[in-house]
Amino acid sequence: MRIIFAVLASLSALAPLAQAKDEPVVPGQRFEGPILNIRAPNSAGWKLLESSANAVIFGRAGTTSGESFIAAVLRFPLPDTQTIAEFEELVKHNVERDAPPERFKSIDARFASSNERGYACVLYQATTEDTKAKTSRFRRSHLILQVQALYCRPSSMEKTGFVATYSHRGATKVDDFDAQASDFIEGVHVPNE
Repeated sequence: MRIIFAVLASLSALAPLAQAKDEPVVPGQRFEGPILNIRAPNSAGWKLLESSANAVIFGRAGTTSGESFIAAVLRFPLPDTQTIAEFEELVKHNVERDAPPERFKSIDARFASSNERGYACVLYQATTEDTKAKTSRFRRSHLILQVQALYCRPSSMEKTGFVATYSHRGATKVDDFDAQASDFIEGVHVPNE
């Protein structure tokens, strides 16, 4: 479940996107598919970075050197879990495994499970210091990484789940990050939900 920090996972038939890589998207543009419907972030400057069998990823540069925003939706295989508590433990375990402590220094992290959507979901919110952030071809810096991710296991997705994640990396935190992240994540839904 290497998703938050690597943003790589298995995703098939997520949305029928016909746009080219690095194509600008309209704020709030909708992408509807048989498995998930996705709304692009609701602000200007976003580009569709990847639309493939692996992921749907949007990105935009920030206003300072090394600053970036990523909004992504990924589908990934899941082992069986019987309860939402087991699902939350699985998410915690994998997030911790995918964030090597020699690179990511946790400032704040929290997990919360929910059935608000009608299926099991776990919200992960974190602020970390990325001590080895690649800011150019030859340079690494210490940057703040803010992440909000909603991991879900809809009953319509047998043995798989999806994560909608929004992140910011830069020299300082973004004050309205939670509002931006929540808005993007709320725009990702199973059709007919």
